[in-house]
Amino acid sequence: MPLHGYTRMFETMLCHPNISIMLNTDYEIEQVIPYREMIYVPVDEFF
Repeated sequence: MPLHGYTRMFETMLCHPNISIMLNTDYEIEQVIPYREMIYVPVDEFF
């Protein structure tokens, strides 16, 4: 269990300057934006 809870842990991780979050974006974006590693999660398909 993180000291200040999971919410604080994720907020801290996602505010890092090396992490970008793009919402409402199709996977084709990978051809336009340079990246070293990408995690693509099609959340809408789960619901």
